[in-house]
Amino acid sequence: MIFERFLKSKKLYMLFLLPFVAVTLAVVHFYTIHRACQPDDGVTLFPLQIIGSMSAEEAVTGGFIGLLLLAYALFFLNAKYKFLSQLTALPSLVYILLTAGLIPAYGLGYLHVALLLLMVGFGGLQAAILDSQSNSPVFNLGFFVCSAVIVYPKFILMALWALCVLFFSGRSTVKDVVALLLGFAVALFFTLFGYFWTDRLADFMPLFRENLLSGEFLKFPDWSEALRWGILLLLLLATLVKIISYYPMSVVNQRRGIASLISLLFFMGLTLFVIPGIQMNFAYALSWPLAYLYAQYFILQRFGWISDFFFLLLLFSCFTQLL
Repeated sequence: MIFERFLKSKKLYMLFLLPFVAVTLAVVHFYTIHRACQPDDGVTLFPLQIIGSMSAEEAVTGGFIGLLLLAYALFFLNAKYKFLSQLTALPSLVYILLTAGLIPAYGLGYLHVALLLLMVGFGGLQAAILDSQSNSPVFNLGFFVCSAVIVYPKFILMALWALCVLFFSGRSTVKDVVALLLGFAVALFFTLFGYFWTDRLADFMPLFRENLLSGEFLKFPDWSEALRWGILLLLLLATLVKIISYYPMSVVNQRRGIASLISLLFFMGLTLFVIPGIQMNFAYALSWPLAYLYAQYFILQRFGWISDFFFLLLLFSCFTQLL
């Protein structure tokens, strides 16, 4: 079939082509839609406000760098913890396809920083799944998830996800929960100390509440965006059916890794509906677990013509932003 060998390939040449794919897609989106870079939404409690002071050109350049960092992080997470069925650059490519069009409109934002922190925390979770004797990976999960919430307060549900995911990852003892909460506490302590050191401690809670609750609930701007996410939802349903059918044949660590990805996607999706002020650049976050799940689907799919059809649907969904 047309794409089957490419989709299931273990060769990593695509890692060298990702910057060119990202630049090409971003340029096409910019000259088709003509959306100028918007300023960052500024929802952060992080003391350094560097990103919010960037010019539009600097934000776009930073957006390329941030997107590539996230894409390569997807590859290295799977390469190190092997929760997908094989080593592959496909998740990084899918992530670029889903998100490169956001760069001209949104550029670099605090969401990129929060996602990188969240990925490090997710890596801590996978390390905790592989090594059940050590509590330091669970501490890392709590520390980096809390740090991500501090940088991007609208990620508040990720703290709840970190607590819930322990109970089906094989790390649900009292010591594990205490290590997670201790990670939360240490990250929060350093943040509060920074506010205390700058005589702004009384501002912390008002700022957190303002950043968390500011803005309106997300609305799809046009029919093409609704079509795009409708196609992605259809692909997700097909992916979940395929993963569930292969679930009994997976090794225990892969089962727990995939289950943690699905739960992460659920909490990120829930964020769209219960947290106000979410912008369309939140697709950077949603596309992370989607990229892994779609890649797992293409790897597991035995019928090449079905893989071709779904990959073409995925490509179509990525270019519906041009409609």
